[in-house]
Amino acid sequence: MKFDIRHGSWHFYVLTVLSLFAVVTALPQFNLFFFRFLNNISSVTGENIWIVLTFFSDGLVSFVVLTPFLKKKPKIIFAVIIATAVSTLLNQILKRSFHIQRPTRVLDRETMILIGPDWGQYSFPSGHSAMIFVLASVISALMNRSVKTAVLSSASLIALSRAVVGVHWPFDIAVGAMIGWASGWIGIFISEKAKWGYGRKASLIYAFLLSGACVVLFLWDYSGFEGIMFFQRAVAFIFMLFSVWAIVKILKDK
Repeated sequence: MKFDIRHGSWHFYVLTVLSLFAVVTALPQFNLFFFRFLNNISSVTGENIWIVLTFFSDGLVSFVVLTPFLKKKPKIIFAVIIATAVSTLLNQILKRSFHIQRPTRVLDRETMILIGPDWGQYSFPSGHSAMIFVLASVISALMNRSVKTAVLSSASLIALSRAVVGVHWPFDIAVGAMIGWASGWIGIFISEKAKWGYGRKASLIYAFLLSGACVVLFLWDYSGFEGIMFFQRAVAFIFMLFSVWAIVKILKDK
């Protein structure tokens, strides 16, 4: 199983669009305008859909949803692990270099909508957006054009949910998405060279790690969103079944 070599062009096009969005939102007036627009969407749609969407941008949840790839496409998991390490490093460097305040620290709370907890002081870049775009970059490299489009659309919606819930500026999201998308390509490149990262033993290690992540997700109410624990446990249980199935199949293989 190989990544689609044509993904290079797809990767470039998406990175170009994200870069343009970052340039536009780097202008304070446009950044605020887009934030206001996105942040007010929940007043029309309700909050629940955005809570669910932003839930899937969490790092632990993003890894858990990889469990269906354990048996057939472990290279995806290996590439995501590498890409996440690169993305996290870049995010932390930027976060410590540019102390950009979150919307909740800049705007009057009465003029914006905050859904869920108010996270740390600094918001740039968006780590959640980077994480979901790591997944989109790697997964779409193995899919046909229609699936690529669906994956990218879903990732974009999930990333934009960070502004809807009130914890990130659009500029944070754009740069985070760029970092995640580019890091995904780095993960793909390295995974193609290091075959030991997706052999039988590696797949088994990933399966047990993801099973542990499912257990944590089932037991630990850490998202900060009220009323989501039942949904969180349902997600954990479903993907735990994938993990157990993968472990059984891997152990049966000689």
